[in-house]
Amino acid sequence: MKNLHLASNIGRLLAVSALSVVSAMSFASVSNAQTTDNQIINVNLTGLLQITAPNDVTIIIDPNAIIPGNLTQDIGNVNVRSNQKNGYRISVSSAQNSELRDGAGSILPYTLSANLISGDPAIGTPSNIVAPDADGELFYTSKDFQNEKCAQQVGCNVNVDININTTNILDLPGGITLTDTITYTVLAQ
Repeated sequence: MKNLHLASNIGRLLAVSALSVVSAMSFASVSNAQTTDNQIINVNLTGLLQITAPNDVTIIIDPNAIIPGNLTQDIGNVNVRSNQKNGYRISVSSAQNSELRDGAGSILPYTLSANLISGDPAIGTPSNIVAPDADGELFYTSKDFQNEKCAQQVGCNVNVDININTTNILDLPGGITLTDTITYTVLAQ
């Protein structure tokens, strides 16, 4: 019986030893294994194209102080934020085809002009003078994104002047208000 017990213990010892060798081999093969995998990182930068029109403005014309001809007045800045690769264009349209009107038949024709954009004068090309209509007229063309840096929080400014034809100013009644609505649109090039 003692031999049987000893044989049984030896059998168990051999079985445990065999499992230990197999386990060690398993760990050895796992610890020496190597795998790799890849990750692709994509960053999609959305386009930025925003425009802010100048504030509403009131121009007071005193017929006694004006020489009939042309009155040029700064009416504010159009602000653009853009990161468009090929730059942008600003068009301008008029609700009343470049005429300031009072609704009772009084009319003052006008044109608009853009001064150079804030910063470097080589940045863009203003149209000299435009008479906007309801369909819109090209007002300003930027060169490209690299030259402008208009994506910054402050954007870039295009100064706008109104040129009012005052030739017939003395033919209009006093005390009237002549108006028009100007719409500025920015488009990617």
